[in-house]
Amino acid sequence: MAQVMPRGTNSKLPFVMLAHDSDGELPFATLSEALISARSGDTIEIRDNGPFSCPPFYLTLDKALVIRAAEGFSPVIRLEGDPAANSQLLGTAAPLVMEGLEIQCLEEPSKVVGSVINCTVGPLHVANCRFVLCQDNPVAAVLAANGAGEVRNCQFLCGQHVIACSWTIQGQLHLENNVLAGINVLDACEVNPLVSEGQSFRLNDNTIQSQMHFSMRDDPARKPLTGAPPLDVESSGNVFDPDHSLISASFFNYLSPSEAEERLRRHVSWSERGNAYGELPRLLSCCVIQTQKDLSVASSDLPPTRQWRSVADWEQFWGGTPTGSLQGRIRYQGGDIQSKLARDPTSVTPDAFRLAAGSAGKGAGKDGRDLGANIDLVGPGKAYEKWKQTTAYQEWLKETKQVK
Repeated sequence: MAQVMPRGTNSKLPFVMLAHDSDGELPFATLSEALISARSGDTIEIRDNGPFSCPPFYLTLDKALVIRAAEGFSPVIRLEGDPAANSQLLGTAAPLVMEGLEIQCLEEPSKVVGSVINCTVGPLHVANCRFVLCQDNPVAAVLAANGAGEVRNCQFLCGQHVIACSWTIQGQLHLENNVLAGINVLDACEVNPLVSEGQSFRLNDNTIQSQMHFSMRDDPARKPLTGAPPLDVESSGNVFDPDHSLISASFFNYLSPSEAEERLRRHVSWSERGNAYGELPRLLSCCVIQTQKDLSVASSDLPPTRQWRSVADWEQFWGGTPTGSLQGRIRYQGGDIQSKLARDPTSVTPDAFRLAAGSAGKGAGKDGRDLGANIDLVGPGKAYEKWKQTTAYQEWLKETKQVK
């Protein structure tokens, strides 16, 4: 059992549960010990840089928690060991707030499956964190099962999946001022036709370099939708720079290309303003997923009704409203980031994603700022300390109920 320390007492144990009223602080040697001992509403502060080796945490917590870096520290937490299937660093069925942490999962893919953070109820709030995952690892950095929460000022360097979610209930997921790299930035985003409205996804001022941004899977055998689409997607000020397509839509029964595109528009409302697009081979791809007799799953691409490649094409696909978005080659000060990620993902800092001279989106934002993420505020450490001095952080504290 942890020893109660008087308020303000120094301890060599790095995981400290902050004091309640007249109670003293509770220091712990490991994150798992602190999580198990915490009560709903507690804050766990990490007062060391680590790195800390953490085994997978098999329990799903049902208590609201805040886990954050102490002032002046940039804790690194590594998910290591030989975990079983569906392992996770942290699973929660209650509100969770994470700030100023670096989470690494560098194990071989045969040893780790599932997600690093699994939030089944939420909401989930993550700020100024850095997620670094092995480039061959199919694990997702974050699983937000109900699609509710906010992620801001974070860096994701993931081999495959960044955020996986499905809207099983009404919920809004908001991504603001993040740097995201992976195959699927938002994976298995299952649009739920049983929820008639209230499912929304907001993308503001992010820099996204990946092969596929959204995978929206829906079974066309379900009753056709009427009225407004259940999922509302809004985006502004982002840099979209995938290698493959912006949206990939998957269906479980065969559809013609025109039927698939119409079904996507029936399920999703897309609106945007002032984004920058790279020179993509296409903005939309659709495929059919079928289960074979041996229970294996096969997918086949549907040819597009036309090459949805330019901003003008994209505006036409969604109804013809002008968006003020632009398109061109995206150039980064870090050069070929994908090659660097393949060699050593831990070495790729947010600075690598600053737009270089001549890049599309360079100086194209308000007051001449670059489109995409404000790199000065991305990640743990100095960026986190800088953000804490802003009025936006004070609003964040109220939103996450850390202050009244």
